[in-house]
Amino acid sequence: HHHHHHHDNEAEGDGWSEVGKKSKSSIVRNEIKLQETPMSSIFGGVMRLELRRRGMKNTVSTQPFHELQLDIHSPYVHTLEEALEEFMSPREITGLKAANGRTVDAQQHVTISPPLVLVFHLKRFAFNEMGEKIDKFIHYPPSLKLPRRMLHGERQPLTYVLRSVVVHHGKFLSGGHYTAYCQMRMSNNNNTTNNNTNNNNDNDKKKNNKTTWLHLNDENMTFVDASTMMSQAGAYLLFYERDEDV
Repeated sequence: HHHHHHHDNEAEGDGWSEVGKKSKSSIVRNEIKLQETPMSSIFGGVMRLELRRRGMKNTVSTQPFHELQLDIHSPYVHTLEEALEEFMSPREITGLKAANGRTVDAQQHVTISPPLVLVFHLKRFAFNEMGEKIDKFIHYPPSLKLPRRMLHGERQPLTYVLRSVVVHHGKFLSGGHYTAYCQMRMSNNNNTTNNNTNNNNDNDKKKNNKTTWLHLNDENMTFVDASTMMSQAGAYLLFYERDEDV
């Protein structure tokens, strides 16, 4: 998984000037067609990176993703929304080599076409030579609204609902233990004999669906309440599903 925020300006400059040489058109798309697989049809999104340079044409590149890796090391990041804000904020890139040999400054803007299930990977091991874990609690909401400016070509914001949390237990990446919390929707409909086909059927079904949370720990499966599920300091992967009811 290569993250798109490179810190090596030279390499990045060369990459972008290659794009400039190949074509003079205003937007260069190196579309990578994602091989359609059962995994990609659920988890596969596309990230769109736009490089804006003063006095020059913008260049665009796209890359597929199955998860968004979010930095959480900043002392200002305490919530998933703040980590996402940080991820989406425009990056200043200085000293970029243009095709004509000049160096220019640029801004990199990120938008996404999000998949059906959006996976956030909180980078708890990213900024420590020891491989020690950043174990501060990052607050994650039961329901997440992605604002329009984050989305490529969307008319309105999209709402996502939390379905599962994978937790890393332990101090180091090299060891430790993973467990998962999952939402389970169970139907409480006992009167299966009643074939009442009135218009309110769907609404009744919704009312009768009870949501429970399970903690999956190797072969052990226990029921937990939502507050346990929402307060995991070791939360590592967050699975959000697009809410189609909105």
